[in-house]
Amino acid sequence: MLIYELINYCDTKHGKLACPNEDCDCSNECEHNCKTCLDDIHFHRNQFQTGYNCAKMLYYYVCRYSYKYCS
Repeated sequence: MLIYELINYCDTKHGKLACPNEDCDCSNECEHNCKTCLDDIHFHRNQFQTGYNCAKMLYYYVCRYSYKYCS
């Protein structure tokens, strides 16, 4: 199924990117943990990230939330 291919692709890409990478503007306080940065955005704290501008975090987002929102 397509969703499996998408998640496998994003998982592979997420594993290959370093944090921070050239797209990432996170601060050192985020511990370079994509879940921490997503929670920071989702709960409107904006201490580490102000938007979805990090490729590694976006790959993580797809892996974490695709099954939740696919129906």
